[in-house]
Parts: sequence; structure tokens; C-alpha cells
Amino acid sequence: MDIYIKEKSGVREIQIPWLPDKISFSSGGTQFATHNILDLGDLKVPNGSGLREFSWTSIFPGENHADLPFLKGDWIDPKEYQIIFSTWQRYGTPLRLIVTETTINHDVYLSDYSFDYSGGYGDFEYTVKFTDNRQVNISSSGGEQSTPAKTTVERSVEKTPSTYTVKSGDCLWNIAKKHLGNGADYMKIYNLNTDILKNPNTIKPGQVLKLP
Repeated sequence: MDIYIKEKSGVREIQIPWLPDKISFSSGGTQFATHNILDLGDLKVPNGSGLREFSWTSIFPGENHADLPFLKGDWIDPKEYQIIFSTWQRYGTPLRLIVTETTINHDVYLSDYSFDYSGGYGDFEYTVKFTDNRQVNISSSGGEQSTPAKTTVERSVEKTPSTYTVKSGDCLWNIAKKHLGNGADYMKIYNLNTDILKNPNTIKPGQVLKLP
């Protein structure tokens, strides 16, 4: 089994490296079908038309655990996952959640997440929740179907900002000159990324910066 999360725009895709022990599914008033996946226990898969939520708790491995044999895909610094999740939630980025060998292949939003430093190996324990990104038909009390309404989580979505992954030898001035047309605009990039940058003169390879 593999878990993939893809941006609907096709810009970014991640593979969950450390599979969770279980994936929780919920939907108000919906009937559930139960499936067993790779000896992980019974997982409940929604079999109705309600608004679904998918959540799990797992670990993003630190560099000292990068070679564990059961990990999926290439190792990525856990801090980068934190940046990606923050961007997805902040901008309401439309996503596609895919869990291979299951029926889970849905358009979603990242509705909630949390990160905690775990142990002495650089690992981050996290919990994440995704909610359906789709329309729900709401019927009147008389049984007549009203105009389809957007789900409550489908808020006004801003266009996903462009990003840039810092490479060795980069500085904000050069990045601004290349992507904004004027190196003097480097503070625009810094002000947009103060959650990960503490000094406009100090950036590190691998950091994912939002661009104006």
C-alpha cells in the first residue's frame, strides 16, 4: 500500500514515507463498508454520499532514520513537509488523496494538521485530516432537490502561490532578480516567508519559499 497526496494543479506531489497503523474515515450519517488492508486491521471506507473526512497519525522520519527499510520513496527533511502542509492549509489548495490497494482516490482539502518533535532522531510525529472537496446536494423538507451547494470547507480559494526550492549558492537577491525581475524586491520574498526565515541574509538549501 502507498499513500500519495497530489496538488490538483500538478505542481507538487508527495508520498507518505512512514505508513500509519490505521486510517480513520468519517462522514455524518453515512453507511460504511469495512475492508482489511495489508494486515493493518479493519478500515472503514465510506459507502454513501455524505461529506467524508480522512485522517491518520504517523511519523516523518528524521535524517537518522532515513535508511529504515520499510520507508516509502526518497527521504525528505520533516521540516519541508511542515512547510508544504502549512501552505496547503493556508491557501485551501485542492488536492488528490490516493491510497493504493483501496478505494480511496478522492479530491480533498487539508483541513487540519499538527506536528510534534519526537525522540532524538529528528523524527516528527504528525496528525493530518483531509475533507472532501466536492459538491453536496441539499434537499428541502418537501423532498424537492435544491440547487447544489458547495461543501462548508470549500471556502474562497486563493490561487496557489508559486514556490521556489532553495539551491546551494542561492540568495534572496538573486532569487528576486530571477523570478520578480528586480533583486531589490528580495524583502517581498522574505516578508512572505517569515515563518521559516529569521534573517533575509540566511537561507538554506531545500527550503521551499513562497513567491509573490
